[in-house]
Amino acid sequence: MDITLINLIKQYNDTDKPVLNDISIKIPEGGTYSIVGPSGSGKSTLLNLIGTLDFPNSGEVKLGSIVTANASSKELEEIRNRKIGFVFQTHMLLPQLTVLENILLPVLPRGKVHQEGALERAKALLNEVGLSNKIDSFPGKMSIGECQRVAVVRSLINEPDLLLADEPTGSLDRESATKLTDLLLKLQSQYNFTLITVTHSLELANQMGVTYNLVDGKITQN
Repeated sequence: MDITLINLIKQYNDTDKPVLNDISIKIPEGGTYSIVGPSGSGKSTLLNLIGTLDFPNSGEVKLGSIVTANASSKELEEIRNRKIGFVFQTHMLLPQLTVLENILLPVLPRGKVHQEGALERAKALLNEVGLSNKIDSFPGKMSIGECQRVAVVRSLINEPDLLLADEPTGSLDRESATKLTDLLLKLQSQYNFTLITVTHSLELANQMGVTYNLVDGKITQN
């Protein structure tokens, strides 16, 4: 799924300077991309606009042929559930659920046919990330790095076209961050989804195919 951003402006208060000011870029499908910039530069805001978690004051976000501002609430819910995977700085796993139960949560709104294949897909993905032995474990009994790998599996369970990762290594030590970066790149190559990461880590950013710099509401490509 390619992404087209046209003259995006995002402003939270009429008297404040826009967080995003006339952003226009096209992101072809199937690549790896990073967005870097100072704290408060609007990186997460931009990711939220792409992921339909927020909307611009003006301009267009197009996911494939769909203009998100013209889509109904139901259509946007389906896009988020079926087309987009999300990974955040904290894993956001539910502590009362096992690893497998957490992974299968995004499948629940889908039909029975999809649910039936999800269990085997979850097991296969857990094997890919080296956590097949943790399938019945609870998050509280696992390391932060392990939980973040489970969050990656959960984000991929519905076979999305687009994976949005907001500071995915931000809560990890260097070794765990390196492992997670390698894992994201391996899975992207294997499943050919579009990967967009927001990060402060130049080590992570430099491993993506394209890096965008966001400063003072403006975006440039390295």
